[in-house]
Amino acid sequence: MKILIVNDKINLAGGAEVYGWTVAKGLRQRSHLVTFLAGEGTRPDDIGGVEVLMAKDLRLDRLEETLEGKSFEIAYLQNISKGEVVDFFAKRYSTIRFIHDHATYCPGTAKYWFAKKQPCDQPLSWRCCKYAWCQKCMSRNPKEAWSKLASLPKLLKACQKLNKLVAASEYVKSQLVLNGLMEQKIDVNPLFGFEDPIGHSVPELDQTGDGDKPAVLFVGRIFLEKGLGHLLRASRVINTPHQIRVVGDGWDLERCKKLAGWLDISHQVKFLGWLEREKVQEEIKKSYLLVVPSLWPEPFGLVGIEAMSYAKPVVSYGTGGIGGWLKDGQNGLVAQYGDISSLAQAIDRLLSDPSLASRLGSRGLEMAKTEFSLSRHLDQLERLFLNYIE
Repeated sequence: MKILIVNDKINLAGGAEVYGWTVAKGLRQRSHLVTFLAGEGTRPDDIGGVEVLMAKDLRLDRLEETLEGKSFEIAYLQNISKGEVVDFFAKRYSTIRFIHDHATYCPGTAKYWFAKKQPCDQPLSWRCCKYAWCQKCMSRNPKEAWSKLASLPKLLKACQKLNKLVAASEYVKSQLVLNGLMEQKIDVNPLFGFEDPIGHSVPELDQTGDGDKPAVLFVGRIFLEKGLGHLLRASRVINTPHQIRVVGDGWDLERCKKLAGWLDISHQVKFLGWLEREKVQEEIKKSYLLVVPSLWPEPFGLVGIEAMSYAKPVVSYGTGGIGGWLKDGQNGLVAQYGDISSLAQAIDRLLSDPSLASRLGSRGLEMAKTEFSLSRHLDQLERLFLNYIE
């Protein structure tokens, strides 16, 4: 197949970019002719035989110029924020779009009401302007708010014209349906971890980070809705000795550092900052368990799959797409939403029972191998693409 993968950026700074490149190289290894088209960024060094095209800002005139004389059987769109760009491809190719996050239907992009401290359950509408003020869920700058509210209906309308949409989780699919997309137009193809975990085995749970205490790991952007503050507060009441290792950066970092000091747990919390993917893998390998304390409805929660790929149990509130892969008592534990005491009890239960932690980690690894591998993801994409080749 001749496949065109399109994303607004080409650098490996975000999840959509990493996904796009991983899929592009994976499909190329399967002997497909793959081209990656982006609007901005620096081309990665390792392109794995993938052709790279640039069309500044994905402007329509640049797209016309860049793609002149080229033919493709499938256009596979990633993060595209403009409806007219989606329309451009829909008119020329069999076009499928992968929905990574909430940005297609949520002007605040988080589907989270910060004032009420709970996920938003409303579809896109003019009421979002009201919620911007009373729920603090998006920019309250009138110009920015109206710009978003004007552009997203156009993007949703353009998506209706595509051959197919692919969602990362059943939760994202439900939100697309809530916002007017036809259910039969949407497939779910779950994401995958760092690599195929096929050859991974279950390690002994004796990893202790940098010290002599088991490492409880947090990986992610340090924003309020990611729930790191909940993990820090939970740490204070966990009975079993442990250390908290935090990988990530974000605007809530300084507040979390101050919170650790105020809770008098700074001695057992290590803030590691933003790390390259290889370093993140190392942190996961030497951790005891992963905590994903997200308060917002995660579109998928990929870091959990990455932990499962190394047989690590996961503790979470189970928000959004996390519920699609985290099964309470099977590959981790689900705490009651927003309840710090429940979160602490779940973490403590695993820390104090290594045999349970090992059993849940083993089951998670099996799930990663069978349900969340790159090879399975590519198999499903290939079958989908073949359905729409003219």
